[in-house]
Amino acid sequence: MIVDQFDYNLPPERIAKRPVRPRDSSKLMHISEHSIKDKYFYQLPEMLKKNDVLVFNNTRVLPARIFGEVSKRKIELLIHRQEEDYIWQVLARPSKILRDNDIVNFPDSSYAQVIGRTKHNFPILKFFTGNKSFKHFLDLNGQVPIPPYLNRKCDNEDVVDYQTVFASEDGSVAAPTAGLHFTERIIQKIRDMGIIIEFVTLHIGIGTFKNITEKDISNHKMHEEYISITEDVAKRLNDAKSNGSRIVAVGTTALRALESSSLDGGVILPSSKFTDLFVMPGYKFKIVDLLLTNFHLPRSSLMVLISAFAGIEIIKKSYQYAIDNNYRFYSYGDACLIERKK
Repeated sequence: MIVDQFDYNLPPERIAKRPVRPRDSSKLMHISEHSIKDKYFYQLPEMLKKNDVLVFNNTRVLPARIFGEVSKRKIELLIHRQEEDYIWQVLARPSKILRDNDIVNFPDSSYAQVIGRTKHNFPILKFFTGNKSFKHFLDLNGQVPIPPYLNRKCDNEDVVDYQTVFASEDGSVAAPTAGLHFTERIIQKIRDMGIIIEFVTLHIGIGTFKNITEKDISNHKMHEEYISITEDVAKRLNDAKSNGSRIVAVGTTALRALESSSLDGGVILPSSKFTDLFVMPGYKFKIVDLLLTNFHLPRSSLMVLISAFAGIEIIKKSYQYAIDNNYRFYSYGDACLIERKK
């Protein structure tokens, strides 16, 4: 399949620069094979069934964008995958000034040294932070890495807005944006209905939102991302699935964590591993029945994933409908609840 099938034209004014307030007042499009319905996110509980299971990605966005100097030249780093304690893969901008063994100095007197490179030629840095933990170092020096298409610097509002209310596991360089719509009020209402909520972890790296540059999407390679599903969570999900419950993935990352950890028979295994699963049309979904997600960038792996889940034509139709009816797109935009095609 060619990547052009997953392209569309988005007017710039449809890109959400800030979230709506409160979070749960965003629009919510309900997409099935035969219909498109307009809702609001606070109506989500009414759209669920009592025996549904919602699966959230509990990853927490790191203040992963840090600024330093190399030989008195300014440099911006984005840490994106941990190798060991204090050792991280990074993206550097400008990239050409960072050479092997170079020292990067930071304002708090910490520093880092280039100790190697990955197979993709990403620099690997070891950080020397004195008596500070790496978390404390990031809190002092880092910024939340908001998406580049926002065309502005991160500010104090983003520190709160670009984090889910249930985030608990440090490790991502981007938010699981479907989860940004949830408030404590909505979560409690869902729990009060008897709907089960479970948490898995997928630490979002640079690959999830990377545009597909290959003409044939089958040649696209995803960067690996770490996933974790505990034994208890896997057992409860398997029990729910065997009892006929629908599994609702809150976000494409939750879906990829579940599908990456499942057997062909629809059994979820406990996991602590890296995944490079690329879901494209023809993929046989084993676990997820409904997907809650935002509106994604054209020509991205996420557009391909939702097209595999719902069908290419219904996604094209729903995206055009969203554009025509003033839906807000991307990370701070509106959401959709998608039923898997039969």
